[in-house]
Amino acid sequence: MEDPIKKPFPHNILRTKPLAHSNEYRIKTFVRRLDKLGITVTFAANHPWIYFDTINGKEVTGTFHGNHGWTAFFSPVDVQGKVKFSDRREVFKKVRSML
Repeated sequence: MEDPIKKPFPHNILRTKPLAHSNEYRIKTFVRRLDKLGITVTFAANHPWIYFDTINGKEVTGTFHGNHGWTAFFSPVDVQGKVKFSDRREVFKKVRSML
């Protein structure tokens, strides 16, 4: 039997960009699109909640769909699930209010 440690990794594991259907890619796409509009956002996460941390350098206060912060996304509980907006309209209202 071959030593699994010496066996090279498959090409898809060593990718430099996240796959288009991955949850990381979905969030990075959202951040990149806002960045094109001149809006910078950062997030904090506590599974399954993904909270806004800052918008344009201003700390986001208040709570929305969570106890500890303003929830922008919900990450999936199962592996096959997709990241979802907590409420798309409310997310963009919050972004606009922080500008």
